[in-house]
Amino acid sequence: MNVFPSSHTHTHTHTHYRLKFFQDWIDNNIAPNVYWVSGFYFTQSFLTGVLQNYARKYTIPIDHLSFQFEVLKEVGTTSESKPDDGAYVNVSYHYNYVNNYCGPSFT
Repeated sequence: MNVFPSSHTHTHTHTHYRLKFFQDWIDNNIAPNVYWVSGFYFTQSFLTGVLQNYARKYTIPIDHLSFQFEVLKEVGTTSESKPDDGAYVNVSYHYNYVNNYCGPSFT
């Protein structure tokens, strides 16, 4: 008797969404307006790329930069435009606006 639930379905679904995210990016030949950051295998490289783009744009040494986050209700998984600086990201967490914290998404 197996007392642990199988994560096979979750893994399969996650892989499907990851492949679809990247395939849409390839098919459209343009970077998305909102990045599904949880879909990246090595998230640190994406975040470093965001810092590098900002550093190059404003000719600031990258080691002088750090991240500032703003939680937006209206962006979600899509947006009509990209931010002037930085990136819109969507993560696999639900933000509780009433209590001001992130928790797992069950959707």
